[in-house]
Amino acid sequence: MKALVMDGTPAEIADLTTRLGLVSLTMPNDGGLSQPRPMGMPQEVVTGDEEPYSYPLNFRQAEMLVKGIDTGTASVLKRIAENYRTEEGGYGEISWPEAKTLSGARNYNHFARGHLSGLTRRLRKITGDSKADLMISYGDWLWDDATQDHTGGLLFIDGPAILALRKYFKLI
Repeated sequence: MKALVMDGTPAEIADLTTRLGLVSLTMPNDGGLSQPRPMGMPQEVVTGDEEPYSYPLNFRQAEMLVKGIDTGTASVLKRIAENYRTEEGGYGEISWPEAKTLSGARNYNHFARGHLSGLTRRLRKITGDSKADLMISYGDWLWDDATQDHTGGLLFIDGPAILALRKYFKLI
């Protein structure tokens, strides 16, 4: 099995993702035994002033989203909003180990099938967009046999969504 591992800034990842024709990097349904891999239909991705990766939530949608998810996932969203950076048009990120701790997930597979899928279902219900995504994965998702989980990797949210979340969590 070949693994795709991307490392770099969101803009660098976006450029490579665009050239490869990928939507996002997500985990396969194999119990978390391999690296994140590309899935889905091609879409425009963010490189500076272009469209963001994350669905462009407004404040009201962000409020509805956070109020309808579990506290662990809400904690992850808040930390992403706290870790805001102005580069690349603005984004917030969190490391996988920190997201795992905040969410209470046992491993990435548990996080993806529980927290992340619940977040995505809620987002799609609120927005009415069956292709809406919020949290994007990138970075070095290295597998550790001893822990049966990944030791790295990053999750990020960009565009209007990160600003709406920052406003919801009273960070701006």
